[in-house]
Order: sequence, then structure tokens, then C-alpha cells
Amino acid sequence: LSTLAALGLDFNQLHGRIRSEIGRMSALQYLYLSGYQLSGTIPTDVGRLMGCLQVDVHGNVLSG
Repeated sequence: LSTLAALGLDFNQLHGRIRSEIGRMSALQYLYLSGYQLSGTIPTDVGRLMGCLQVDVHGNVLSG
């Protein structure tokens, strides 16, 4: 998954936490995780996505 450029999983039935492994997706430019029941903190590993242009996590119960 290190070459994946866009991940759009918005408005599905996901719940739980965002896993820290998402920071390993070094080529990721767009991350859409809106409209879920995701909770907890946003992993600091998201900060490793240096080339990421857009992150959308609205509609969740996240902190951090």
C-alpha cells in the first residue's frame, strides 16, 4: 500500500479507531474517512503523510 495515492472510504459502516499504520502510506495524497463512527485520537503517524494534500475526517468523534 506504500504507492497508494488516494484512499476514499467515506460514508461506509466503519467504526473504531484510525490505526497508526496509516502513516506508512507514504505516497498518500488524499485521505477521506468522513461520515463514520470513528473515535479516539488521530494517530501522530498521520503527520508522516508529508505529501498528503487533503485529509477529511468530519462526522466522526475524534480528538488530537
